[in-house]
Amino acid sequence: MADRLNPAERLGVGSSITSQDGRFTLIMQADGNLVFYGPTGKYRWHTGTDGRAVSQAIMQTDGNFVVYGTDGAPIWATGTGQPGSWLIVQNDGNLVIYDSAGNPRWATDTGIVRVMVPGFLPSTSGLHFVNSFPMSSFPGINVLGTLVAIPGVYGLCGGMAFAARDYFEAGLAPPPDTTPPTSGPLFDYLWIRLLASFNLINVPPGPAKYMHLMHPALPDHETWASNAGLAPRGRAWVMINEEWPKIRGDIASGHPSPLGLVTIKSLDPSRVFDNHQVLAYGYELDGTDLVIYVYDPNAENNNNIAISLSIADPQHTTSVAYSGTIFGGDHVIWCFFRPDYSFSRPPIVGPGTTGNIHLRANNGQYVCAEGGGGGTVVANRAVARGWETFQLVDRTGPPLRSGDQVALRANNGQFVCAEGGGGREVVANRNAIREWETFTILRADGSAGEIANGQQVAVRANNGQFVCAEGGGGREVVANRGAIGTWETFTIEIV
Repeated sequence: MADRLNPAERLGVGSSITSQDGRFTLIMQADGNLVFYGPTGKYRWHTGTDGRAVSQAIMQTDGNFVVYGTDGAPIWATGTGQPGSWLIVQNDGNLVIYDSAGNPRWATDTGIVRVMVPGFLPSTSGLHFVNSFPMSSFPGINVLGTLVAIPGVYGLCGGMAFAARDYFEAGLAPPPDTTPPTSGPLFDYLWIRLLASFNLINVPPGPAKYMHLMHPALPDHETWASNAGLAPRGRAWVMINEEWPKIRGDIASGHPSPLGLVTIKSLDPSRVFDNHQVLAYGYELDGTDLVIYVYDPNAENNNNIAISLSIADPQHTTSVAYSGTIFGGDHVIWCFFRPDYSFSRPPIVGPGTTGNIHLRANNGQYVCAEGGGGGTVVANRAVARGWETFQLVDRTGPPLRSGDQVALRANNGQFVCAEGGGGREVVANRNAIREWETFTILRADGSAGEIANGQQVAVRANNGQFVCAEGGGGREVVANRGAIGTWETFTIEIV
């Protein structure tokens, strides 16, 4: 699929070029108009030459892009004149002419603002099972004095949305499970995160935001009273002027943003669970047309679910389109808002978890995260207990082999970090696995293969330097050695 015109290349009548992502097309129409279309065939720009007899549009070698009539006379031109220039249909919705040095010389200025959370996609960062749990798994919940039974299908969407952000913020892949858990650490964690997503842990306010936006008397638009400050703002105003800036701020700062979707109008507190929750991870803004890309727990591994609306007029009722399926309530989105979110350390389950280990220094003493984590790492303990126990996360995948990328989680849930990526002290005070919290584990003798219980190992930091128990043990642990010696050799005990 061609996305550009190089020098001397042309578009004949009926010919077109299309952006690499397939969403934007420039076509030389039979009616004489050169038109630039966006997604769903939406017009973005044109030359205004409809009704003229045209033969072609050519990117000339002199750098001018010209539409010619059937008589060979120029009808329209960009007026550019840098030899070697070329034209491209970009993925951002802009049509641009660049000179041979790569400098922009002309553009339609129709670019779409596109911002995505780096590294997040539902297919890789969302939970891999659908939001469908047996009703017997759920206890009732007290909502504003009413005992509410959670529906047995599509019941943990808020917990799953919060969990997906937790795992992403922690630098962890989500569990590989493709079947929803019905008990155990992962289910318990999703349940607690569901309560947090509805603000049911800290009451008040509880689910007051949902109940306010569900209220049938709340207008979808503004009234003279709301504009005068004598009544609450309508749903369109809340979405566009209050909640959208919060969501945009989260995404711009690299964080997925949870969204509560209000899908029912009701005074009944038991209907609060007819609403839905998703996780926004990107957006496109085309003028006032907004598309928000979301991870929907009801559609596992789907990267194509989005919310669409116009933010042009918060004074009037604003319809919200959704490419997913709304199963509960009125089957439409009346409003959305950003629930309060705070990070919670997720459980590490699945093949990325090798188990708990101890590391014994050369003098026989054990490596210890002081306080169980949150501070320094030393190698001065004679006996291995909780503070000397680390959860090994094999980021390469089991079985544990020499050369695998690993992380170590201390007793308090925080991760071990080589400050600066190496060259300095080793601490255990990080909430997420990133470069400084990632190490390479090696057989100390340099051989390949699996690492077994009781084997001697070395641990290499991100900058290539090795972790060292100063003095061979009895002192602090650092990551500043260029080679493996006795002080850089540890005995691994898999427990």
